[in-house]
Amino acid sequence: MHNAIIHDTRILLPVLLTMKKATAKKTTLFHSINRSILFQYQKDCVELIKRMSASRGKALISIAPGYGRTIIIALALKELLKEKGIEHALIVVPRKILEEQFIQNFARYSLESSKLASRSEKHSVKLEDELKNTSVVVSTLAMFRKRVCEVAPDLFDVVFFDECHELSENDWKTAERLKSAVIGLTATHPSLISGKVLSFFNLQKPTYSYGMASVKLKELANVFIGANYNSDELLNEGKWKFIRPRDIKEGLVVKVKTFASDKLIEKNRKKTLKVGDIVLQNAFNFGKMAIIQEKDLPAMASTNLFVIRSTTITPKFLFDHLQSKVVAAAFRKQLEDLAHGTPIRHISLRDVREILVPLPFSEEHLWKFADIRRSGNIEDFIKARNEIAHLRSAYELYSASEE
Repeated sequence: MHNAIIHDTRILLPVLLTMKKATAKKTTLFHSINRSILFQYQKDCVELIKRMSASRGKALISIAPGYGRTIIIALALKELLKEKGIEHALIVVPRKILEEQFIQNFARYSLESSKLASRSEKHSVKLEDELKNTSVVVSTLAMFRKRVCEVAPDLFDVVFFDECHELSENDWKTAERLKSAVIGLTATHPSLISGKVLSFFNLQKPTYSYGMASVKLKELANVFIGANYNSDELLNEGKWKFIRPRDIKEGLVVKVKTFASDKLIEKNRKKTLKVGDIVLQNAFNFGKMAIIQEKDLPAMASTNLFVIRSTTITPKFLFDHLQSKVVAAAFRKQLEDLAHGTPIRHISLRDVREILVPLPFSEEHLWKFADIRRSGNIEDFIKARNEIAHLRSAYELYSASEE
């Protein structure tokens, strides 16, 4: 199996390019199907598809959004049809709008395809004849469920399931009837791909992934447990706030009602909090976290919280990254999987340090995670460039000579 990490700087366009230039470059690549200009990961995927087609095997490809799944499928089909490696191919998409998009995009590559129109039961024979006379068929998932496997389970040489994470368990059972090679494509991060999808392909991780690398949390930050305490070391008022999970709400520390005594502070001087520290609950609600601000200090976290102190990227960027929808889901899933103990489930410090943090998918996602307004204001560009430079440096997305 092969898992590629983002390394081609042509994907990560320079941040100070205008959106117009970035769009123009993407469009140029998208409309051209000369294999010599494809990125290496796209060539790798084409070769994988050709091998699976020859052996009637299965493969799961995880490609980040915007990285050209249509290009990969189109070029693979063109080569397979030209080499007479296949006669019939089926592309199954979850929604009708994607069906139209595939047909339009294939036409740009001089690849003829047709969609599978909805028909009544009495047209079964006609439908089978139509399928036999068409090299490339694009079908919605709904039509695949209702008709395709019933009419022609043995016809196709290769079947592609685009956005295959949207297939249900029954869909995968239906797909088992296919006698073809089966290629699943998804933009879901490998750590979030469901067990039912992996089970169909007999895999524990995608056959090939690109643009979805991960880094261990300990490579981004120092992680330690908050202060252990006795009840007589806590006060109802005082200078030093003692932050507990109950004091965290919507990413912020709310009004703290418990304070640390001088004795507790002296015992845990190295664990006092700093601006930018991220506190993460390590029992029960594992996704609950907050970032420490100036108003929260001086303070110390309780033993029920991990403290994540960024070392390689700006703290606010790391916090926003962990709070973003895709990364938060992957992060929480790993926390839940690692939790152990009864009756109180908790996570060990060693485990949380090893948790994988998904990387941003592309330049567009870097902007999104950094929460930068695309106003064109020079201050926004400078802020974005600084934030992204920190992230890229930490993840080693490209060499210093190219920065």
